[in-house]
Amino acid sequence: MDFEQLTVKLHEFYLLEVFQVQLYQAQVNSFPDEYNARAFAKMAEIEQGHVDYYAERMREYSIGIPEVADDVFSFAGFVTAKTLDLLSLKERYQLGVTLESKAITMYHDFIKMADGDQPLQKMLWYYLIDEEFHKFWCKANLKKIDLKEQLINV
Repeated sequence: MDFEQLTVKLHEFYLLEVFQVQLYQAQVNSFPDEYNARAFAKMAEIEQGHVDYYAERMREYSIGIPEVADDVFSFAGFVTAKTLDLLSLKERYQLGVTLESKAITMYHDFIKMADGDQPLQKMLWYYLIDEEFHKFWCKANLKKIDLKEQLINV
């Protein structure tokens, strides 16, 4: 991967992870139950670790960190939080599955592109697995809701 491709990918993944932090943090404050609030807080914390890693790599390579991200994504997080209030729990889990599925696909592509950069590939594999855990958690909770709905409709 050449330096220009690396720059584009680091920016892309930094912005993806900042968005995920904002999305999950917005959900923390919108759940009335402690279980979901803590789960989404944990996901936001993990995603923040990803943000920090990409920011550190950009500093290491003297690549500018996108400044617009903080303001834009803070606003997006605010709007998202207001929108989330309109969604059911099931729809929130579906949103999580969709977002994490996209992130997983993006990570697979980045891992292939980073061939030869072992330290970067190692971190990308770890972050891919984090995204899969988040997706599986959302899917497992979706399944619980579906089971409850089936029992009610019996």
